[in-house]
Amino acid sequence: MDQMIKVLIVEDEMLLLQGLKKLVDWQALGFTLCETAANYMDAVSAAYLHKPDLLLTDIMLGEGQKDGLELVHELGALLPEMQAVLLTGYDRFEYAERAIEYNVRAYLLKPVDAQALTDCLIKVRETYNSRQEMLNQRQRLTEQLRTAQPFLFDWFLNCGTQDLQWRQFFGLTGKERCWQIVTLAFQASMDSSYIAFLRLEYLREGRQNNTLAFYRQDHIIYVLRSEERLEGDANELVNLLTRYCNFNGLSDAVVGVGCEVQEFSGITRSYEEAMLACRHGSFYERGNCVYYSDLTLPSDASVTGFITQRENLQFAVRIGRTEEVEQTIRKTLYQAGIAGASIESLCSMGIEALVLLNEVLLESHLPAIDHRVWEQTLHCRNMEQLCSLLTESYMQSAKALKERRHSHNQSVLESVHHMVETEYAKPLTLEHAAKLVYLSPAYLGTLFQNTYGLSFKDFLTDTRIKAACELLRSSGKKVYEIAEAVGYTDSRYFSQVFRKSVGMTPLEYRAANQK
Repeated sequence: MDQMIKVLIVEDEMLLLQGLKKLVDWQALGFTLCETAANYMDAVSAAYLHKPDLLLTDIMLGEGQKDGLELVHELGALLPEMQAVLLTGYDRFEYAERAIEYNVRAYLLKPVDAQALTDCLIKVRETYNSRQEMLNQRQRLTEQLRTAQPFLFDWFLNCGTQDLQWRQFFGLTGKERCWQIVTLAFQASMDSSYIAFLRLEYLREGRQNNTLAFYRQDHIIYVLRSEERLEGDANELVNLLTRYCNFNGLSDAVVGVGCEVQEFSGITRSYEEAMLACRHGSFYERGNCVYYSDLTLPSDASVTGFITQRENLQFAVRIGRTEEVEQTIRKTLYQAGIAGASIESLCSMGIEALVLLNEVLLESHLPAIDHRVWEQTLHCRNMEQLCSLLTESYMQSAKALKERRHSHNQSVLESVHHMVETEYAKPLTLEHAAKLVYLSPAYLGTLFQNTYGLSFKDFLTDTRIKAACELLRSSGKKVYEIAEAVGYTDSRYFSQVFRKSVGMTPLEYRAANQK
């Protein structure tokens, strides 16, 4: 059974709209009314929602609104396969002229005759069926080519010039002396790339005698050949490809151009060069066209990695200097890129950076880097992706280290705090406390000050004086005995400290607060 054709009717007069719905037996003619609209905006909304195959619209859609021809023009951009039929009460040539410009299927005068509308719908049906058949044929062809294309290039390389039948199949004369490969690489899905391949066939028009095109996974391979020099042929093709990509918004597509070779045996090298150029263009974001001959590819031996930055990176991530980490990563990678490091070398440098980070994590008893991050690093598509991946890994680790450090510091401070409150009578010092918790005196002193608002010494003194006050209030011990009980061996020094802290001598305090 033929597929029903979806119809959108646009008419601002309700009686006429109802009349159109009943004028013909839509279903019997193979049509279904998916929606009706009374104005321009409702029609656009309905079209976006239902994507009709046929638009039946009045030209005049009410005062102050865009007309039906403008509606056809706008929806035609959204639905290029949609057919349109115009209805109007005015037999004016300029309408007909514009209708032709917008590829309108028919132009009917009001009041619409049932037979005229029926005849028009039959023609619409015929056009629709013809298009569907072409689409089905295209799909069948696409499926056949989908199966064959990935293998054709390999067959060409193995048999293209050796076997007579294969030479004839590929249109070779056997006299070709110059060969060159141009590749068009996509980061899109295979289906998208394949559609692009079919649409790019027009690029070979007029060049069929010296250009072959093959589709292979995520790229298209163009083989240029000539009995003489290929002067300008590659540049011409590159210009066509770049214009096509720009016109169709294929911003992720990269054209790679291998070097010209003088023998067919060198075509594999030209292909590898073209693919390397594509990868460099994508990875380094050098634009949508890269010539292998323009690449500078010195030895990676001159490129220094992250090992030289070990101390800086590890120290920065330990103390949470994330901006310094990001700057170091970017500077190191981009300097290597400028020096001509291969993409494989840069990805290896990324692994090196992760190794350094992993050392810090394991040292701090934190979970190691997830295996997926290692894999992603080895398969980064471009420099920015590699920088972002490494930076993000270091940022997350710095955060985890900070949280761990904060938790550890809190535990340490609680231990020191408890020690002071319970052992204040002993000869305590900051150095002694720091040694017990495996921190430097300076670091412990800073933590103490930032957390409690007092230095370690002031906190110890405050704790001892509070204990002394309690003993003065509740016991009959002499001052020197109380001094010894709270950690002072010199009673005179104790009295000085007590007076400075409380504002009176120990005896004065006892007299004022004796229980």
